[in-house]
Amino acid sequence: MIAGNLRQAVLLAAISGQLTEQHPEDGTAAELLEKIADQRSRLVKEGKLKKQKPLPPVTSDEKPFEIPSTWSWVRLLEISIQMSPGGKTAKTGNLSSDGKYPVVSQSAQTIDGYIDDRKGLQYVEELPVVIFGDHNRVVKIVSDPFVVGADGTKILRPVCVDFKYLHALLLYASGELRDRGYGRHFGLLKAMALPLPPLAEQERIVAKLDQIIPMIDKLEKLERERADLDRTFAKAIEAAILQAAISGRLTEQRPEDGTAAELLEQIAAERDALVKVGKLKKHKPLPPVTDDEKYFDIPDTWEWARFSELAIEVCTGPFGSALHRRDYVDDGTPVINPSNIVGDTFVPTVFVNEETSAKLSSFELAHGDLVIGRRGEMGRSAVVSEAEAGWLCGTGCFYAKSGENHVFDYVALTLKAPSVRAQLSSSSLGTTMQNLNQTTLRRLPLAVPSWREQLRIDAKLGQLKAPMRSLQQLLRNA
Repeated sequence: MIAGNLRQAVLLAAISGQLTEQHPEDGTAAELLEKIADQRSRLVKEGKLKKQKPLPPVTSDEKPFEIPSTWSWVRLLEISIQMSPGGKTAKTGNLSSDGKYPVVSQSAQTIDGYIDDRKGLQYVEELPVVIFGDHNRVVKIVSDPFVVGADGTKILRPVCVDFKYLHALLLYASGELRDRGYGRHFGLLKAMALPLPPLAEQERIVAKLDQIIPMIDKLEKLERERADLDRTFAKAIEAAILQAAISGRLTEQRPEDGTAAELLEQIAAERDALVKVGKLKKHKPLPPVTDDEKYFDIPDTWEWARFSELAIEVCTGPFGSALHRRDYVDDGTPVINPSNIVGDTFVPTVFVNEETSAKLSSFELAHGDLVIGRRGEMGRSAVVSEAEAGWLCGTGCFYAKSGENHVFDYVALTLKAPSVRAQLSSSSLGTTMQNLNQTTLRRLPLAVPSWREQLRIDAKLGQLKAPMRSLQQLLRNA
């Protein structure tokens, strides 16, 4: 984003001497380094600091840009002390929203929470300090006593250096570090060559940054708000297109397509045939969809039907007593839980061995089946492809069996429509996590077109995917 690039450019100008004038009366960084060395020696003599091994001098190849002649190149631990208070870090699960002692970690938040008892925990009282996140490269200043929370919180106390200059220096350096994901970054930071101006110039640099950075922060906030609006706009268009598709406004109705009533009769006949030969248990018929349950208008050739009328059978995945977390292995038969339903496909992350798979054979998925998440985000669903046949439905999911009239591609996209998701959410249970029961799913009213119109709707939506992606890219680049 523009604000992030601008901030990095301003910080570079600041720490390379381009933002301030150099005054002879400021002295030199070399003189400041002598004071720092004296201060460190005094702390070692007083037993407040362990003697540090000499750090390797900065070579010409390590200097990434030019600096004024009164400045010096240094290593981080030449101008700061890495604090290591005794004790353990505070566990996240023990924090509360208020308390006696604030807890600070490497997170972007200034304070993670509070704790009332700091006995046996790391506690920092020598302030101010600069925090560097070993895992996430977050840099922040802390000016009040705190308990240390979480691994990776590197605490740096400047020695004869303006703490705000150290903060600015590390902000720039963290942006230049190679991103190692959740790996460690502090070792890379310690090895970097860092520019050090005289103390008086550090203070002038900080004063300049105090004027400029707040304006960049405002720009960044505006950019975030714009990005949120762009995402909302794109989602609104997607929702409008999907709603048009499931209400008959995206395609024309053709007499030769037949009607949804004929399709529902075919599905019912196939279901009845399976009941007669004992392959399927007969369910009590559900009442027709009432006018009050019809939440939008549809064409005359369409029908309102219950979800169960579109399926040969609706099944629930295994309960926790049949499939435990300990049953999962690194490789084997994929198990589909709600988190594995991503968009209109499956991304397996958990597997079971052959023995467990055989025990759960009654939950085996077939080509054309529809898997629906019954926990968390309502409407999450995808159709089983030929390559995914034989995978298992996991806990937290329903699966609907399809007959010869495969209607589930259309049903899957219907379930993703905001109006249908709202119906599911209003009927689901749970406060922290929504839970859908099979009765609610079976009774869900859906607008159904003829089989051929379903195919045209799917094709039309496929044609619109590329323009929608282009629109999203345009909004991101605007």
